[in-house]
Amino acid sequence: MQADREMLMLAYALHRAFLAEVLGSQPASVPLRRDEAGRPRIEGDAVWTSLSHTRGWVALAACRSHPVGVDIEPIERADVMDEIAHVVCDPDELERLRSLDLAARRDRLLSLWVRKEAVLKAVGVGLQTPMDSFCALDDRPVLIPGVGGRWYISSIEAPTDIRAAVAASAVLQVEGGLLNTSALFSRYRDNDVAADDS
Repeated sequence: MQADREMLMLAYALHRAFLAEVLGSQPASVPLRRDEAGRPRIEGDAVWTSLSHTRGWVALAACRSHPVGVDIEPIERADVMDEIAHVVCDPDELERLRSLDLAARRDRLLSLWVRKEAVLKAVGVGLQTPMDSFCALDDRPVLIPGVGGRWYISSIEAPTDIRAAVAASAVLQVEGGLLNTSALFSRYRDNDVAADDS
């Protein structure tokens, strides 16, 4: 659809403008490219970055020292989450969510999807790693099978009609923002992307 293509182009342009601000340069001079997995990258990895967009919203993240991932989804997607819970949740997560009423369970499942997609983007594997192979229900460090190190996820404070999360590989500061394409911009600096590193 033309509207989807326009939204994608707008998201890319906003991403480039955001990175120009982070790097202190002009948007046209940002050395942005995509790697083999389709992840946005800055030549020389001066900044790690991530982008997500959905139905009028764009989420952006950048970190100078470690890989970062961000994801955003509209709340309407919660309606189908029960149907795919077995794909999203590891056995412990399924058990812990079972006691919630339907509306709360769907909302928690959507939040879990966003958290897991953000960390898989940071790792650089996207949905190639099954979401049900690791737990990300709480703020403990996440261990992903076949990937070294611990990964940290933080939900992003967002309007009630979306869920968003950012993930990184260490205790660090991530810059980013949520942009409503009707020009509502909320900037955040998230020092809480990590839990205790002990």
